[in-house]
Order: sequence, then C-alpha cells, then structure tokens
Amino acid sequence: MITTTLVDEQRTRRAGASLATILMAATRVQGRALLVFIRGELGAGKSTLVRGLLRQAGVVGVIPSPTYSLVEFYRAGQLALLHMDAYRLADATELDYLGIDGVFAEPGIVLIEWPDHVAAALPAPDLEVHLAHVDQRPDERQIAIFGNPDLCAQIDAALTRSDIPVAQQTPT
Repeated sequence: MITTTLVDEQRTRRAGASLATILMAATRVQGRALLVFIRGELGAGKSTLVRGLLRQAGVVGVIPSPTYSLVEFYRAGQLALLHMDAYRLADATELDYLGIDGVFAEPGIVLIEWPDHVAAALPAPDLEVHLAHVDQRPDERQIAIFGNPDLCAQIDAALTRSDIPVAQQTPT
C-alpha cells in the first residue's frame, strides 16, 4: 500500500496524471481494461484525481463529473476510458442499463467512484484508491493506493518522480 498527503488540488491532479501513465502502459501490455475503484467521502477529491488521469490520457475538452449522467465514456487513441459514479445506483443489477458490458474486453481504464454500490457485479479491481480529508487542513487530502503489487511499485516511483512525496509504503 502507498500512502501520501496531497497538499492541494494541483497535487491531486498530478497524482491522477501519474496513475494514468502507469495504467495506460499496463493496459496495453495486458490487452484488457484495468479496473480502479476510487473511494472517499463527498468532496474528498475523487473527481479531481480522475480529471488529472483523463487529461494525462489525452482527453481534451470539458471533463464533467458523472454524478448525474452516471457514466462518461472517452477515447484516447486505442484506449477506452470509462468514468462511473455509482453513488446513485441502488444495486449492481442497475449496471445492465448503463451499456458497459464490453468495456472490460479491450485495453482501457475503468474508473468507478462509490464502487461498493456495484462491486458485486464487477471483477476484482486492479487498484483501489482511497482519498480522505486531512483534519484541520481543508485543502489537503490523504491518498492510499493498493492492489496489484507491480502497479503499486510503478505508481510509487511515478509519484516520487512527480514531486509528490510518498510518506509510507507497506507490503500488500
């Protein structure tokens, strides 16, 4: 597990960009979509992190939060990118109506906020990202990343290169 503090919104976007670089390379090698669960309370920075990731992946234009649309689909070259906010879904059966069936078959990145609402219908995630507010510091967020050990090692190195100091790493 990797944990660090993101001191502001810019660092949160940079952390997302670092994730994008690693995930884009890994999905091409594996030939399938990588699944990332993103957890955190309201306002913890989940959508900010995802916007940084999508920008780094090559998405241009407005990147809306999928709060009301539930799912936003993007293309970055040959990669399919999906950003879902499952907060308003009652249960996993509602995934059938969202048109995401084939997304795991091709290289890409699937990002799901509030995954507990739909996790029963999904494969195990390749990564989990947890964001939390830091007490008494309204702009800071604590981020914890865990999952695939190879991906975590690469992310640790990428965060360090991007000037986001990794506060702690423990074996998963």
